[in-house]
Amino acid sequence: MSSERVKPDSSTFTVAIKACINTLDLKSGEEVWEYAKEFGYRDDIFVGSSVLNMYTKCGFVKCGRIVEAIDLYRWMQREGYEDMYAKDGKLVIASTIFRIMSYRNVVSWSSLISGYAKNGYAGKALELLTHMKSYSSEPNLVALVSTLLVCSQVKFSFLGREIHEYIIRRLELD
Repeated sequence: MSSERVKPDSSTFTVAIKACINTLDLKSGEEVWEYAKEFGYRDDIFVGSSVLNMYTKCGFVKCGRIVEAIDLYRWMQREGYEDMYAKDGKLVIASTIFRIMSYRNVVSWSSLISGYAKNGYAGKALELLTHMKSYSSEPNLVALVSTLLVCSQVKFSFLGREIHEYIIRRLELD
């Protein structure tokens, strides 16, 4: 790309880092990360997520990158990376990051609801859905399907039917 004078974008670096992860090539992944920073993508949420994923698969301690791990963690706190932790089952970390976020959107709400649902915390998922609605944030399909999962886990068939009907009504409107 550089020989053709084409400037790489966020997607270029994200895909390149993912390729390094797939081949477990940490050295090349770190080189791509360095190039990304040189091109101004140090604070890009997609590139940062890919880098974090790369180091997670390698392990910060094994890589000798403790300081960078702390820096990325602080950056993640600012950028709202509770989704990664919720998907991985680290719900204490996810909920802590969620609580300190200055801005919560439908994705951050839904990520945590989904994490609770997938890890068997039905009460927490339902509680969070209620809080989400009280903050005037309309749940997306991820939050709603996760809540259906919760209803089946705890045998709340009436609530499950209500949510199912709500989903059908929303789909008809779209």
